[in-house]
Amino acid sequence: MLNRYSLWKNLLILCVALFGLYYAAPNLYAPDPALQIGGASGSQSVDDQVLMRASEALQAADIEYFGEKIEPSGKTALIRLLRRDDQLRAQAILGRELGDAYIVALNL
Repeated sequence: MLNRYSLWKNLLILCVALFGLYYAAPNLYAPDPALQIGGASGSQSVDDQVLMRASEALQAADIEYFGEKIEPSGKTALIRLLRRDDQLRAQAILGRELGDAYIVALNL
């Protein structure tokens, strides 16, 4: 049986299907578990010393992480972890290490 539709209609359907696959591709990858560190007050910033204290606490607890950065605004820092199982434990450790001056939040 012959194809009853013109070439441009078939190409349009193919383009729409490829665009749909491209648009949905990020949903196939799981996000990295992360911790976000911010100051308890809005005017407090996170500097390199705070990030170093957090890194040392995670290393002492044998929690593996691979990305740490301070946001350009300087208000928050983000530490990306390798395993989702370590996220809650790392939050508790950093909460104790940094005290009430900083807020440690879960992030994906």
